[in-house]
Amino acid sequence: MGYDPENETEVVSLYLGDGNENHLVVNAFDLAGAMVQLEEGYVQAPFFSAMEGESDESPDSDLGLEPSRSTEESYLAAEVETLEPAGVMLLRRVNYEGDDTLEITGPDGAVYTFSYNQVVKYFRPILQR
Repeated sequence: MGYDPENETEVVSLYLGDGNENHLVVNAFDLAGAMVQLEEGYVQAPFFSAMEGESDESPDSDLGLEPSRSTEESYLAAEVETLEPAGVMLLRRVNYEGDDTLEITGPDGAVYTFSYNQVVKYFRPILQR
């Protein structure tokens, strides 16, 4: 993984992979916002809120189909629009059996896995604008 701050602009070039074979250009503010979502566990409000008098419970909860809430395995995800190549980059913070990893999926579908804490330390200087 590597980066280039693109001449002090608000754009960051990311080089992913062992041989830096995947080059992505993203807006620095969008990347910083995605990292904040992963750090703070930001949960977006539902598109439709419960109407007055309705319950917030899922109809599936009556059937015993509630999603499991395991503390041993969890993940958070955030998306960042890529400028070059045009598309979407998915950032997924995965906590499994104590390992805290960051999976980055590029617009081409390639997945790269890194230690989450190392990525945070790496990005901190370029995302503190």
